[in-house]
Amino acid sequence: MPGLDPLARHMLARAGIHSLQELRALGSVEAYVRAQAANVHVGLPLLWSLEAVLTGQPWRQVEREHRARLLRVLACIPRHAYARAPKTIAARA
Repeated sequence: MPGLDPLARHMLARAGIHSLQELRALGSVEAYVRAQAANVHVGLPLLWSLEAVLTGQPWRQVEREHRARLLRVLACIPRHAYARAPKTIAARA
């Protein structure tokens, strides 16, 4: 996936996300939650990077302009979703 470093691509692969098409279908927040469920030490910069890939914006711009919205969506996801990879999450970014 263009725009993601090798570690981010590895984390997504461990979460079962192998293509840009799959990332687009899931959305940044759901992909982030799945990555957290499948990996350790997954931080918010991955969420910014995923959204950057989907929007075509630099991740620092995403962090500035979309941070509040992404965190609101993330806050709506039950904490138990982080313990396993969910099939779907209704609230997508």
